Amino acid sequence: GVALGTVTMPNLAIVPGANTIQASSSINPAASPEGMELLTLYTSGAGATVSIVGTPASTTVESLNLAFGALNIETQMPGLPTKLLAGASLVVLDTTLVDGLAQTVVTVNNPFVPPMTILSIDTTITYNGVALGTVVSTFGTPPVIPGVGAGTITAPLTMNTNPHDLVTLIRAQAVANGLNTAAFDGLLALQAGGNPPAELFVGFNVADFVTKAMAGLAVDITMTTTVKVGDYQVTMPYVQTGVPTATDQTILKLIPVVGTPIAQLLVNGSALAFDAIILNAPTETSFSTDIVGAITKTGPLDAEIMFPNPLTVSFNGKALGTMAMPTVKAIANQGAPLDLKNVPFSITDGAAFADFTSFALNNEKFEWTISTTGIVVNAMGASLPGVSMTKTVTLDGFNKLPGLQLLKYDISAIDSAGMHMTISASLSNPSTIGMTIPVSQFDTQFAGHVLGPAFAYNMALVPHSNSSFALNATIAADGTDKTPYIKGIFHNALTGVATPLQAKGVAAPGVSWLDAAIKSLILDTALPPLQAPPISSVTINSMAMDFACGEKCIWSPTAESSITADTNLPFSMDVPIKELAQNVQILDKDGNVVGTLNTPYAAATTVGSKVSTNTPPADLVVGPESHKTYTDFVGALNVAANYTLGLRGTADSKLDLGPFGLVEIKGIPLNVKTTMAGLQGLKDIKFLSMVMLNSGSPFGFINTIVNIHNPSQLTLNIGDMGMAAGYGGYGPEDRIGYTQLFGLRLVPGDNIMPSLLGQNFFAPKGSLFANATEKEDVIMTLWANSTATSNPALNAGLESLKTSIFLPMLLMVPEPPPPAYDDAWTVKFLPTTMNDGLVDMTVVFSNPFFYEFTVNGEATPQEYMWAPVQPDLTITVPGANGYTPFLLPRDLTYSLKGGESKSVTFKVKLQRVGPLDNMLKFIKGIIPAAAAGPIKNSMAVQSAPRINLAGYPLTLFSDYSSGTIRFATGGTVSLYTGPDFAMIKEWYYKEYGYSETPAPVAPVPEPVVTTVSPTIAPSPTPSPEVIPPPVAPAA
Repeated sequence: GVALGTVTMPNLAIVPGANTIQASSSINPAASPEGMELLTLYTSGAGATVSIVGTPASTTVESLNLAFGALNIETQMPGLPTKLLAGASLVVLDTTLVDGLAQTVVTVNNPFVPPMTILSIDTTITYNGVALGTVVSTFGTPPVIPGVGAGTITAPLTMNTNPHDLVTLIRAQAVANGLNTAAFDGLLALQAGGNPPAELFVGFNVADFVTKAMAGLAVDITMTTTVKVGDYQVTMPYVQTGVPTATDQTILKLIPVVGTPIAQLLVNGSALAFDAIILNAPTETSFSTDIVGAITKTGPLDAEIMFPNPLTVSFNGKALGTMAMPTVKAIANQGAPLDLKNVPFSITDGAAFADFTSFALNNEKFEWTISTTGIVVNAMGASLPGVSMTKTVTLDGFNKLPGLQLLKYDISAIDSAGMHMTISASLSNPSTIGMTIPVSQFDTQFAGHVLGPAFAYNMALVPHSNSSFALNATIAADGTDKTPYIKGIFHNALTGVATPLQAKGVAAPGVSWLDAAIKSLILDTALPPLQAPPISSVTINSMAMDFACGEKCIWSPTAESSITADTNLPFSMDVPIKELAQNVQILDKDGNVVGTLNTPYAAATTVGSKVSTNTPPADLVVGPESHKTYTDFVGALNVAANYTLGLRGTADSKLDLGPFGLVEIKGIPLNVKTTMAGLQGLKDIKFLSMVMLNSGSPFGFINTIVNIHNPSQLTLNIGDMGMAAGYGGYGPEDRIGYTQLFGLRLVPGDNIMPSLLGQNFFAPKGSLFANATEKEDVIMTLWANSTATSNPALNAGLESLKTSIFLPMLLMVPEPPPPAYDDAWTVKFLPTTMNDGLVDMTVVFSNPFFYEFTVNGEATPQEYMWAPVQPDLTITVPGANGYTPFLLPRDLTYSLKGGESKSVTFKVKLQRVGPLDNMLKFIKGIIPAAAAGPIKNSMAVQSAPRINLAGYPLTLFSDYSSGTIRFATGGTVSLYTGPDFAMIKEWYYKEYGYSETPAPVAPVPEPVVTTVSPTIAPSPTPSPEVIPPPVAPAA
């Protein structure tokens, strides 16, 4: 019954039956609650039942006033046929999740004829009873909706970003749109602590899912709005359900509200582990890192994890620095492997980082706290920002680097600063962290004594692995006595004992935190012994043994040698050994002890690793238990081409270590085998020449020169040595006699020496051998026995010696030595000749024996059967045959080395040549012959000198007559004269007291001597003579 307004029905005409009447009304809704209610019902389209109540003033027709005053027409006022709100759209802003404000655009229908101005709105938006947001806005510039038209309102929307409400909205919409919500439900289960299978999310795109779910969204709107319709302003409530609300791609910006908590949950449940972290190029404030590790337990989703902000690394509650972290890709239920290169690390607290580095170097484990914020997880097509991470990571520390091994070392130089060595080292790093330290310095200590500095350059610490590097160490010459320590190190190295050392950190220049860490480090290690034997081989360059030093030498022959040892001593320069001594056992090829040899110190020279020395003479002491081994050893050396012997014992050395002086290192182990050439049975013996042959009965003695070739490096002083001589074999039945060598000293190579063959013509093959030598070349066999020398021990070894010598027919070698003298004999008359009858004779004498000898005058017939009574020169010239004007001196002496020739001038005595007539014939013939030039092949020589061979105890004689020496030229020599030769006439005339009519005499010119080169003729053939035989050596 509340009056709401007035109704005007112009020109009302009522007819019987149904009447359609057009009326207009004027209502003031704001005047009463019922008016507002009616307005609400109208705008909401619900309509309402109203009554049109007349009054006496309803009409101007007075007669009808009463009737219209009682009029009460109940009618139905329809609602708006269209919705006031045609629709809306939602735009999620970039800032929505920060301030909660989105933007909405509402399309409004104006049912009124006048334009409708929207002054303010206060709206609540719900979905299935769940508040989604509110719009409260008073417009500074009110939007105007044209009459009976439509327009839009753009206003901020305060959104409800409660994750649960948004999840409810999205899922309900998905169900309404017929979407499969299994994967979405899996995410919700994951958030609730479930563990859905990863397969559930394969191919699931949450952005696509949300976009499709939010399609066709309809919301309920309850609002109060103040509008002005035309000039009429009213504030009215309004409710409209099912308002179509459009969404666009910006709706995806709401996904983090739901997804970020899930991503945070997954990050919280993940595990971060580092297998290796390598610090590169460390500086005071930064370095780069190579990281190997993994993020595991990341859940059932494939995800890309981005770290816009650096990771903060903390230790013991203090931030050490920050580390950039690149994007990693995690695989569902596997996680993300980390293999990162050149990740920058910035140190924010140098002191804290130094404390950490020192702790890590000296402890087995340490913990890092890794934290960051603003992580963005891209998963299932959505970007989920705002994730934070804090992880505690346990890493392996360096634990004082117990795995430092010194593998080998070389001493590279010795100077005034000390002894410098390069040590090859291996370092086992137990830590997760690795780095390359540009320079690190340590002090090395042995038995608590500082030896000196050691520097490592670019020392690489490889995480959980081994690395190799070099240490440049010096045993410093700092004035302290380091000799005992040096001796200890060498002694240990040589005897297979490691030398314990400590390396105390001193500095790592350039980076203070690394410097502090190195200073905190003390490393325990050991200098290794030599891996190879200190002496790897010994070469015997030469060896001399004296078996002829009397009874002492029987079981202690004197030995000296030249040896070169190849060492494995730790020197990369020349080994500084200046003196060497040895205390060794000589072993035979089977390793049995032959004898012991202790040599005193001797000077040594070195080239690289090789040390050479000449050992002084020392006794090779053969113990009673080694007698058999010793004689077998000698016998084997006699016959072997090469013999391998052993050297076992120790060597002592004195090393020149510069500022440390001459340091004695004793007891260097020695155990090597070495091969040396043997005597090969002395198979190479050559006959060179014969000096003298004495034939008689029953013995004939042949004095010869032979060459015994020694193929070994051995020099053997044997003394007098006799061997049995044979023909056709080496048995008693083959004997022809014996040979004797006096003072035998075999040196390596050729040994040219005299030899005596005592030939017994009554021996089993004596005559057969003698006859054979006159007809053909023969082989004479030689063998030793138990009486070969004066040394019975040596004889026992020599019993295996069997050899032979080739003898040419008649003992004439195919290439004989030069004749004993040249063809040219030059005479010179002197100013004194007229008084003393002496002239100078010059002859080139040669060595016909290949061996050094001395001529000691002429032999007498009593000494040598074939010696001339008077050695002389006989000349044959035309008209004067066989005159002997020259007497040779008996005291002529000269010496010649093997192969030597030299000119000798000696005095020759002129003598009478018979009666005066003979003299005149001689002068008549020889003067013109001499004036015509050399008197070729005119002179016969009669001479038999005494021959003393060097070192040979017997005096020999040789037939030097020209018939023997110059056989090839007819048994004569040529006489060379000069102008002075004319004086021979004066001497003879004076000698005979003869004179003739004087004739002018031309001045005697200076004598001219013509010299010719010596010629080569066959070896002289000795004249047989029976002389008492020398005492025959035992054979």
